[in-house]
Amino acid sequence: MTMTRNSDSQTETADYYQTHDISAEMESGTWQRHEAKQPEAAMSGFNTRLPTAVLDDARAIARARGIATGAWIREVIEAAVRKQKAGDDLVPMSVLLAAAEEYQRRAS
Repeated sequence: MTMTRNSDSQTETADYYQTHDISAEMESGTWQRHEAKQPEAAMSGFNTRLPTAVLDDARAIARARGIATGAWIREVIEAAVRKQKAGDDLVPMSVLLAAAEEYQRRAS
């Protein structure tokens, strides 16, 4: 029995393997071992919304480098995570400006 996208229901497939000897097919085949990816190599998806202007800029940067936008965004995030883990992360300018504005507001 060949498994295809148009195969019968799972029950019928299970019934086939319960009632047919496939040992000759298995012995003539080539076995391949499939190891699970190491946790650091496994990939997970994450969706986020960005301001259109930011996404347009990201697309332009990626295009100029000849890579996909998602690949460029992944590089940027990975670099930021590495810096954070190494203790080399900097406070974003927007956070500093917001803190200065809050300080001035409270001082007034």
